[in-house]
Amino acid sequence: MAVMLGVALLGALALCVPRGGPMQPAGTPPVDPPAIGAVAHAAMRPTVSARQEPERPFTPEESPAAPSADDGVSVVVCDAITLPFRDLEIAAEIGGVIGAVDVEEGDRVTRGQVLVRFAAGVVEARRRWQQAQTEAAEVQLKAEQTNCEVITAEYERSADLFAQKVIPEVECVKARLDRDLAEWRVRAAEATLTASEAANILEDERLAQTIVRAPIDGRILRIAKRPGEAVEIHNPMLQMVCLDPLYVVANAPIETFGRIHPGMTARLSIPYLERELECEVVVVDRVANVGSETYRVKLTLPNPDGSVAAGARGPLRFELSE
Repeated sequence: MAVMLGVALLGALALCVPRGGPMQPAGTPPVDPPAIGAVAHAAMRPTVSARQEPERPFTPEESPAAPSADDGVSVVVCDAITLPFRDLEIAAEIGGVIGAVDVEEGDRVTRGQVLVRFAAGVVEARRRWQQAQTEAAEVQLKAEQTNCEVITAEYERSADLFAQKVIPEVECVKARLDRDLAEWRVRAAEATLTASEAANILEDERLAQTIVRAPIDGRILRIAKRPGEAVEIHNPMLQMVCLDPLYVVANAPIETFGRIHPGMTARLSIPYLERELECEVVVVDRVANVGSETYRVKLTLPNPDGSVAAGARGPLRFELSE
């Protein structure tokens, strides 16, 4: 009897349970068993969070101009400035008053071209006087030479007569002394002519000093004195510069010492130019600056067309072997 009651209770419970699965709370939508399995499977898998890929650096293939470590070349960039190859203050060798200035600021000049002329009236007069003195010395020398030839001939005739016992010895001695004196007069005239010619050269040099010429090819930068102004000896009158080539001066880091040497080339970038310029190293300082831990490097930059101004700044790039 008890067994039958248990079976009846189990049957009643089976009728109360729905066939779709276990009972769910009210208001909860039914869940399909396969969906439940999918959620469980997803919960067991490791999660992968989305992340942004890092930006890949350029490779030598993408940027051929940039050397890489694979090539054994490192790039060093320094700040550089261009300077005139020559910067001269033209001074006067003599003092005086300027008569004319034959150039203006900005003019291109060549070596030997006349820049300034001094008032040279006094110097020219002294030169003409000295030339006259030289001509007089030449005439005097010719006269003494002619006189010496005559006296020498008389002495030779007296010597012959004395040998023939025609004239006494005293006359022969007197003729010989006259000949010697004439020879000394010729020598004195020659010395006078030599001194006069030397003085003539001196006056030529003084006259040349009244004309100031350009010592190099370049451009006139500043004119300090104008016609009519007095100038003292060795007082600057104008300034000129040579801009072809230019010097390029940079301070390289001490870590590169020994890897930069004369004859190497570097590339200079000027902001207002759209191209790089090739420079050549000519000087490498052997003493470094303690404070900045750099050393000076001087290069030359050809500038035939004058497109690069002195005083321009820009980065200077060295490609150094490892």
